[in-house]
Amino acid sequence: MSSGVVIPRTGERILEKQSALVIPAYLDAARQYRKGALTLGVGDSKVGGCDGEFTGSNPFIALLLANLGKKNPGTFPSGHRLPYRRELEEAAKIDPDFFKRIGVDYGLAIVSAFDEEAPYNNPLSERLARELKERNIYLGKGRLIQLPLLDLVRADNPYGLAFTLNGKATEETVRSLEEFSWDSPPNSGLSRVFFYNGSEHLADKCLSESLTPGRVIGIKEEKIHTALAAGPHFER
Repeated sequence: MSSGVVIPRTGERILEKQSALVIPAYLDAARQYRKGALTLGVGDSKVGGCDGEFTGSNPFIALLLANLGKKNPGTFPSGHRLPYRRELEEAAKIDPDFFKRIGVDYGLAIVSAFDEEAPYNNPLSERLARELKERNIYLGKGRLIQLPLLDLVRADNPYGLAFTLNGKATEETVRSLEEFSWDSPPNSGLSRVFFYNGSEHLADKCLSESLTPGRVIGIKEEKIHTALAAGPHFER
């Protein structure tokens, strides 16, 4: 399993798994969320380190980890940002070994504001549905909200946390679920969506579950222009 994805013709490293060296800083930041600390992996086995890599992932973990670079919110300490679905797919074509046996969270799928099957997610889905409507973004048959379009906030709900749309979330970037293919499609309420084994797009309503195969992936923002020029095409 490789540690990074490199554009062959240029040698540019564009994707990396986050290092286990950030674990102390991550846990310090997670403790500040108090009620949400358990969701973020404080006091349990949601996060850890293996072979020098940060292990474990869920949408909450990924967003907190991606905001440890305080001078530049939305970036990891390394300067990477969270990738979009299409970027993961194109990277898997370049280096399939990088994605073997790992799962990468890349967003949330919202189909409805309420879900009888997973009522514990309703406070989060209601908030997102309201924020989308305020921006004239209508659910239709469901929307994919990718992680770079979200911020993490404290909340009084079972998770102790919630997601809020940031300034990048627009009608153009919050895409319809019908635009994409799914191996296990979102069918109601709110689900996390992740890329597994470099080929499968899966949905899961257990938003806070984090397993050892989970990895938080960062993409180097300034390398994208080089990648676009050298191919393959990276489209968000």
